[in-house]
Amino acid sequence: MNRLQGLSIDHHSAELRLREALSFTETQVREELSRLKKAGVEEAVLLSTCNRTELYLYGEEDSEPGALLCADRQVDIDFYSDLFQRYEGEAAVHHLMEVACGLRSQILCEDQIITQVKTAAAVAREEKASGPVLETLFRMAVTAAKKAKTEVQVRAVPRSSAAQAVELLRSVCGELRDKKALVIGNGEIGRLCAGLLRDAGCAVTVTLRTYRHGETVVPFGCRTVDYKERVEEIGRSDFVVSATTSPHFTVTKAMVEGLARVPAIFVDLAVPRDIEPEVGAIPGVSCYNIDDIGSDGDDEVLGSLQKIGAVIEKYEGQFRQWLEIHGSAEEIQSVKHRLVEKVKNALIYKEEVSLSEDPVTLIELAVEKAVDSLIFAAKDEISGDFIRLMDEALKKQEDRQ
Repeated sequence: MNRLQGLSIDHHSAELRLREALSFTETQVREELSRLKKAGVEEAVLLSTCNRTELYLYGEEDSEPGALLCADRQVDIDFYSDLFQRYEGEAAVHHLMEVACGLRSQILCEDQIITQVKTAAAVAREEKASGPVLETLFRMAVTAAKKAKTEVQVRAVPRSSAAQAVELLRSVCGELRDKKALVIGNGEIGRLCAGLLRDAGCAVTVTLRTYRHGETVVPFGCRTVDYKERVEEIGRSDFVVSATTSPHFTVTKAMVEGLARVPAIFVDLAVPRDIEPEVGAIPGVSCYNIDDIGSDGDDEVLGSLQKIGAVIEKYEGQFRQWLEIHGSAEEIQSVKHRLVEKVKNALIYKEEVSLSEDPVTLIELAVEKAVDSLIFAAKDEISGDFIRLMDEALKKQEDRQ
């Protein structure tokens, strides 16, 4: 019996230091998917973001997602078992839909999660790790999220971790105009943060590891320095934001302690963390990480969430219907074959018509025989309401053509 399973560890269930051990870069995601396929997993998609790591599996193999992840990352499954949230069947579908719509994000209804879910599905497809079920599920989750985003306006909620980081800096520092900001990292989060700080009036410097003309995008109005020069630039800054995918710390306590001038605030938007936690122990320094960033809702937001819930319910129903049909693929082929044989026998072997008949007449008779056979075979299950629904559905199809 095929099973749909989902496993999640996120900011709700585990603090940052524990999530780090199960976070994956895109390259590591590809490697993990390859290992899962070799282990006999039929379909798999791995989603890894700053706030969550989630593994979705589908197939006959009776696999334990948590055990697979922990074994590959060499962490203790007995310790992490209580931190995992497990979902099966429709619960897994519902959870992914909520994730894609931003209802499970630390920053409610953030924009980035749609792209992250879409990318996770694309990577699994490229690695030939997903199949028709997970491919369809993720596609519908992304469609639901886009529908919710365009139809439901969630106001007063920051749109990304970058936006929330800037709000945090504003709440701590007050006026940001003319402040000197260093952004370490020029990925999506880094660029967003740099652009927002520039818009707030900061003098922004962005670190670059490499520069390729025509490929490297830096927010307009931001100065750039080589990543290797970051320590000197930290000493010239009022605050530092780091958002890279580096497996190592970009800022350490030793780096900062050796500076004549130390920034008062460090903001770490990376998972695994970019900034060594001990930096926050330096006198006069405050260090914030992704778990320190969040948002609160109000009555207006709660009303919007109910509308998003209705969108999710619609697409859950569509996936449920698709999965039921997909699960009956062999039976559908069998029905088609039997009907073809039945119509051939009725029209040809019983000589009710001749092969010389007008083609349109042959088609009409074949369709009539096929429909009659279906209705007679399922007469105890088909109601008049069902037939009327079929008729209305066919009329709608005709109108669209």
